[in-house]
Amino acid sequence: MNEADYLAGLPEELKERFKAMPSQDKEAMQVCVEQATEHMQNVIRPMLAFQYPERPSLPKSALKSDVQYNAFKFESVRLNNGVVETKTRSAKYFVEVIAEGVSLEMVYIPEGSFIMGSSEEGESPEHSVAVPAFHIGKFEVTQQQWTAIMHHNLSAQKGEELPVENVSWLDANEFCIRLSLLTGKEYRLPSEAEWEYACRAGTTTRYSFGDEITAQVANYWDTETTGGSGFIALESTPVGSFYANDFGLYDMHGNVYELCQDTFRWDYTDAPTDGSPFIDSESPESVTIRGGSCVYYADNCRSAYRNETGPDYRYGGTGFRVACSLS
Repeated sequence: MNEADYLAGLPEELKERFKAMPSQDKEAMQVCVEQATEHMQNVIRPMLAFQYPERPSLPKSALKSDVQYNAFKFESVRLNNGVVETKTRSAKYFVEVIAEGVSLEMVYIPEGSFIMGSSEEGESPEHSVAVPAFHIGKFEVTQQQWTAIMHHNLSAQKGEELPVENVSWLDANEFCIRLSLLTGKEYRLPSEAEWEYACRAGTTTRYSFGDEITAQVANYWDTETTGGSGFIALESTPVGSFYANDFGLYDMHGNVYELCQDTFRWDYTDAPTDGSPFIDSESPESVTIRGGSCVYYADNCRSAYRNETGPDYRYGGTGFRVACSLS
């Protein structure tokens, strides 16, 4: 877009201000406008026009509680004054085949109790929660997995092994319904308590790898490196690009926000203590997201950090991982 074309689209009161800008700022602004225009044409308009394809005409099979577990080894990490320290661990999981060459890896999370929340506003009061054993995705749901079930892909940043994004809470629940129909298991979003329990993996620090975070261990807006200024393209990375936590789960900090079952509320007053979700309506006004993303700061990636989004809001920094009860 040349300057004349750009000026033609500006209101009169802004044209003189634009002409007086340094050339470097003009170029940066024009780049932003071009990117926004492309995003509108290639992402926003298709997203607004999208309708779900028809659900598969498969009768729901008898629930399958039996799974074939296997063990896998992984490297978990601790960050100590910027130094990455790894340890080899193992966990058990099962593989759910959902299409030819496409599968989900579901990690077994043992039952246990933990202290949920923090002293921060919106994350208190801290309270003990007893979580039953369950399964949760080793990775965030990828675009390949999403497409195999939903037969479309509205993600702003395309890539089979990238996490699906630009999906709403309603979209994620629809994915779980269709996945359940296909497999005969009850797939769902994790409760907020299950999510934090799985994220912490037995730790009590700000992050599962300690009280500090760097771009060595998570994909987030690292202002220590970028300086937090300028026009920077912050993008998701393929799932599993960083170290796992002690349960063997990847990308629990950063990459994309992850949707939970729960209706969002501003604190934990009278919160469930058995790992179940807090749901006060079948049509909530806002729902809970966790884990931060590649376009948010380090604080948003803390294990206890929580935020909200609209149930039908699609955003390029929000995805999810699935959970599945043992029975």
